[in-house]
Amino acid sequence: MIYLKIKVGAGESAPVNLFFIELIISLLFFSFSGAVVLRVFAFADNKARLSGALENATLCAQSVAEAYSTSGSVDNAFSIVFGENYREHADGGALLLDGGCALSENGAVRLDYSEDITEYSAGELRTLTLCFSVSGEELYSLRCPSYVPAGGVGGE
Repeated sequence: MIYLKIKVGAGESAPVNLFFIELIISLLFFSFSGAVVLRVFAFADNKARLSGALENATLCAQSVAEAYSTSGSVDNAFSIVFGENYREHADGGALLLDGGCALSENGAVRLDYSEDITEYSAGELRTLTLCFSVSGEELYSLRCPSYVPAGGVGGE
């Protein structure tokens, strides 16, 4: 062991063990390392949550797209996917969803939607655009077209 002598008083000296200094430095190093590792784990947890929201948004968009392509109507597609009470939650062209694909008053996921209709002599080409976002960051966007013949869906 290496000992240092530090003068305590007027002519006295007390040995200081370098082991304790090394121990303090090691503790500081590991505490800083622990703080960095905790930040990395928090970041990874946030990315995992965002990934789960993206997966749910993708499945929800696929369900809406399938319902829209067969019905040709935004109201019918949303009624099929979200139930009849979706109009209570609709805010213009936006819906709030929870982490899954269920309507919520204060949902974390925002679904913005818009419909474009192009008329032709044989019918209409309707395109529904869905955009899912979390905290203003776009998660997923999908355009789904539906052709409605001039007589209506199913020859009405």
